[in-house]
Amino acid sequence: MTAGNPDFLFTSLSFWWFMAAVLAGFSFLYRYRTARNRFLLLCSLFFYFETAGAAFFLLLASVFLNYGCGWLIDKSHKEQTAGTAKFFLGIGILLNLSLLSYFKYADFLNRLVYEWLPAMPGGAEAGLFGDLPFLNTLVLPVGISFFTFQAISYLVDVHRRQMPFCRNLFDFALYLSFFPQLVAGPIVRARDFLPQLQRHYQLSTKEFSFALFMVVCGLVKKIAIADWIAQWINPVFENATLYTGFEHWMATYGYAMQIYCDFSGYTDIAIGLAACLGFTLPVNFRSPYKADSFTDFWHRWHITLSTWFRDYVYIPLGGNRHGVPRMLLALLVSMTLCGIWHGAALNFLFWGLLHGLFLAIEKLTGLYRKPKTTWGRVLKTIVYFHLICLTWVIFRTDSLDAAADWYLGLFQTTPLATMGGIIGHYKSVFAVILLGFALHFLPQSLQDNVKLLFARAPWIIKALVCLLIGVLLILTRSAAPQPFIYFSF
Repeated sequence: MTAGNPDFLFTSLSFWWFMAAVLAGFSFLYRYRTARNRFLLLCSLFFYFETAGAAFFLLLASVFLNYGCGWLIDKSHKEQTAGTAKFFLGIGILLNLSLLSYFKYADFLNRLVYEWLPAMPGGAEAGLFGDLPFLNTLVLPVGISFFTFQAISYLVDVHRRQMPFCRNLFDFALYLSFFPQLVAGPIVRARDFLPQLQRHYQLSTKEFSFALFMVVCGLVKKIAIADWIAQWINPVFENATLYTGFEHWMATYGYAMQIYCDFSGYTDIAIGLAACLGFTLPVNFRSPYKADSFTDFWHRWHITLSTWFRDYVYIPLGGNRHGVPRMLLALLVSMTLCGIWHGAALNFLFWGLLHGLFLAIEKLTGLYRKPKTTWGRVLKTIVYFHLICLTWVIFRTDSLDAAADWYLGLFQTTPLATMGGIIGHYKSVFAVILLGFALHFLPQSLQDNVKLLFARAPWIIKALVCLLIGVLLILTRSAAPQPFIYFSF
């Protein structure tokens, strides 16, 4: 279960009232660097309190914990005691992971071990430690996976001397709590974010237009595509046996588009809002379904997470520097941990392991290399697109058994007459899915030209476009706000 307030999402009216107040206050303070940063810190803390409730105090604890560990690591470096610095780094990582593990994995591990030891007394619900209410009712604080990983990257970078210790507690607190990306990323490195706090605010008309374009695109992805698809997808996955094989395939494709538009939509909005406040956040998606290998996919999907695991897990485990067996082990461990990061369930673990196996096969066989011909690239992209869609099934279903049943359902035959009736009944949903993929597979140059055209358009045209899109979003939004999928991670 995730702690969070669905009425304070990017897609809710209450958030945009909050954002209007932020911009109003910011407009008076942006010239004064210290006042601007303190104001944004207060806004960020308020946002997290509204979003996560009591978990707000957990965020504060993380700020003080990691600030203290960073200070001790820096002090040890100055005293030239490398062993002590490494000790405090280990303590910091251990405390961060302990906090994350308790809230995210304690109940899962309790029940998992009990299933492996069925002879233990206590009944089906007992678990390893018995029927402990504080485990069974644990609520996952929203955003904890993201700000914990940011904190760990900060401590490691300070220890590696890739960035200086941040002496200003308020600046460090803003780094961990910056509200546009706090709940669902992108994961930001301190060495990229903290220097921006010292810059004077600058935002050209062109940059503001790009920021507005990103926000609008993100809202369209989330409300007009992801949420619209979700209304049909969710019942199919929850009652798979009631649907035909054709509907299984359509829901598989639909979920691939839903999760992409949902997550990249959040990221687009976060990047756009941050840009309005003078901050540059890293790119997190680059048309992932254009990938022609799993290696390429992870260079395009949730880039800040994949690079985090590369820099802080894969490379420290040896990477590709100590022979093929060590490299494959590092790859499998990294991707399995990546799967578990997404959720405390065996299906997430297996999803990560499966991606790790595919990546290992590509390393051994050279399948990650680009085909030399255009048709070769097209064919390879089609094959990998389907492989990626099929692995999403494991990610979406509630258990491995449910995933296995779903795969069996894909092979159910569907009479043409029935298929025609299904298409007629769900024509609006299927049209949105097709539209989503059509937009996704547009050439990058064309997408960039549309963005540039919007930036160069007169303000009256920009206003009319935003107004029309606003009306479209109101007409297409679902009855109740749909939480962002990565809100739960």
